[in-house]
Amino acid sequence: MVFVILDGVGARWVRPDTMPTLHALATSGAWRPDGSEAVLCSATYPNILTLMTGSPPSEHRVFANPLFGHETTAGAQVTTIFERAASRTSEFVAGDQYLIDVARGRTADRHWPPNGVLPPAAVRDEFGYAADAEVLPHALAAAERRPDLLVVHLNGPDTACHVHGPESPAAAEAYRTADATLATLVDALRPRWDELLLLIASDHDQETVHDDRRIDLAGLAAARGVDATVFHEGTAAVVLGPDASDERWVTDVPGVERTWLCEPGVRMVAAETHGWFAAPDYPTRGGSHGGPRTRAQVAVATGRHPMVAQIAESWRLRRPRAEHWAGLVLAAVHPTTVPTRLRPIGLS
Repeated sequence: MVFVILDGVGARWVRPDTMPTLHALATSGAWRPDGSEAVLCSATYPNILTLMTGSPPSEHRVFANPLFGHETTAGAQVTTIFERAASRTSEFVAGDQYLIDVARGRTADRHWPPNGVLPPAAVRDEFGYAADAEVLPHALAAAERRPDLLVVHLNGPDTACHVHGPESPAAAEAYRTADATLATLVDALRPRWDELLLLIASDHDQETVHDDRRIDLAGLAAARGVDATVFHEGTAAVVLGPDASDERWVTDVPGVERTWLCEPGVRMVAAETHGWFAAPDYPTRGGSHGGPRTRAQVAVATGRHPMVAQIAESWRLRRPRAEHWAGLVLAAVHPTTVPTRLRPIGLS
């Protein structure tokens, strides 16, 4: 069971001209062209923690990237796919080193980078995460060891989309690089193709944002005396605190498209097209995520494992969500550990 997570690649990029290897895998296996549906905020940490646990943010309590920062989620009352498959061998290779803590990668039998710290000589992208070329040899080494469960995270597209925008030539090159990395990993897995289930997902899409459409919602809340803390998450923002339940101070803000209450004390706010939430001194960005328009995750299952046909039928009946992937993983690697609430619909 190999689970590949492509950071920042929306379902719309599963195309032969953009990601030919991924498209070929999709058309030869199970595929939802409209993708899987991310949790909100449609950001990396909430979604990858959901992919790893099957739990929504209301349970794992990570609603946005900056809400939790790079602290450990060890205290979260959720269980990872690695823990549920404890009698099986497992490895986690992450391009974003902070996922070792945020996504509880230490619960795998082995993880890279060690203790969530990139080696000093590691090749990094503009944001300091491991380049896909740096991740690949560690993913190949893990595949060679043949763990029962291998999870590989590639971060390259997300950084390129943030810096240059998801429609930019630089983003297109990042999609191609991630696709070539995937191709090399697939070649290494070919000898086991008859028994393999390869799942390929992403955490979120990205959308183009304009610098003149930034909204400093945190600054506005402070200026209006709102008793709440605002976390900017690109095209969405999360509001926590006593005044989060009152939407009146948000609905008249220029650039806000919609807002909704997730639970008492937790409100989500989404920006209009090309708008995004950021303080005045925050660096300019070409692309971002967080809001409902960036929820379409890649959804591909391939290999010759019997579950591929079952997944294809399941996805034909129902669009998957981020919460469903943990059940798919466990159904393949350790069926007896799949809790009832995580059992995939349409799978025996």
